[in-house]
Formats: sequence, structure tokens, C-alpha cells
Amino acid sequence: MEVYTTEEEQIDAVKKWWRENGTAVVGGVVIGLAALFGWQGWEKHRDAQAEQASTIYSQIMVAANTGDLSNAEGAVDDLLGEFPGTPYAALAALVSAKTAVQGGEYDLAMSRLQWIIEHAKQQNLIIIAKLRLARLHIVNQRLDEAELLLNESYPADYAGLLQELKGDLYAASGEFTAARDAYDKALASDVLPENRQVIEIKRDALAETATSGS
Repeated sequence: MEVYTTEEEQIDAVKKWWRENGTAVVGGVVIGLAALFGWQGWEKHRDAQAEQASTIYSQIMVAANTGDLSNAEGAVDDLLGEFPGTPYAALAALVSAKTAVQGGEYDLAMSRLQWIIEHAKQQNLIIIAKLRLARLHIVNQRLDEAELLLNESYPADYAGLLQELKGDLYAASGEFTAARDAYDKALASDVLPENRQVIEIKRDALAETATSGS
């Protein structure tokens, strides 16, 4: 860097630099301010959307807790359609699917779960949706669709549930030896006590099924 001996030389140097670079500096400042205010505007828009989505989700949960979710399915549709990028949308779809299964509305439940798989950003919700959808496919004898889902890769935390569902799939296909092996693997995993009892009942029932079929 040059060393200026007088104040006048320093002022002249600054003036010269500004003439050469001033336009670029101003442009950079303007662009920076535009980006800043644009980002702030986007953040406000995002926060407003999240607040609206939260309000709708709260209404859906009130309806679900009072057993009246069937009358709030329109709100679920609104949430999925208008705020698909929020976590509330995927959670609402999961609640809707559970309620639909309880009411025997399997097509609605499967469509909600498929929505989560295709749109949710939370990986754990996608995994839960895939495994629940696989269970529904088994119940409805859509075994090929269930097999495709169960052959995907899942985290180790879901090993017990995955093996249980594979046991259900094999049992529905009449492959009782493979089903028993899958149930044994499920029981060897870290599963909840109530789930363990259900799996044991399924496994023990295979012997009766095999005997009655022979």
C-alpha cells in the first residue's frame, strides 16, 4: 500500500479510488440491502405460514381427541394443500391415517400415508408412514406392494417392527417357516413389552395354522 505524506494526497487518493470503484461499491451495498430485506421478508412469510399451519393443526387435534376428526378432514386437506412444507402437515396426515384405519377407511388411510412419503421432510415420519402403509397393504392382501416397502433400507431402531411386519407378510403368503424366523428376529430386537406379547402370540399361532392346514 502506498504511503501518502500529506493529508491532501490522502484525500486525492480516496477521491480517485471512489471514481474508479464507487459504482461497484454502491451496487454491492444495494444488492446486500435487497438480499437482507428479501431474507427478512421471507422469514416473516415463513413464520406467518407456520403460525397459520399450527392453528389449523390444533383444530385438527381437538377434533381427533373428541372423536370428531371425520368432520375435520377438510381441515386436513387444507393443511396438506396450503402448507405442505410445514411439519404440521405430515403430522396431521398421520393422525388422519390412524383415525381412518380405526374407521375401516383403508383407502383414505393409505392415501394419507402415501402423501407423507412423497411430501414430508421429516425422515422419521416418512419411515413410520412407509411401515404403516406396508401393514395396510398386508391387511388388504396387497402383498407385492408390502414387500417392496419392507425390502427398503431402514435404521436399526426400526428392526423389531420391520421384522414383525416381514413375519406378517410371510404368514399372509403361507410361508410359515420364514414367518416364524422373522418373528424370532423381532423378539431378539429391542421391542416394547406390549409389542413383544403380540409378536409371541403371532408366532405361536403359526404352529396351529400349520397343523390345521396339514
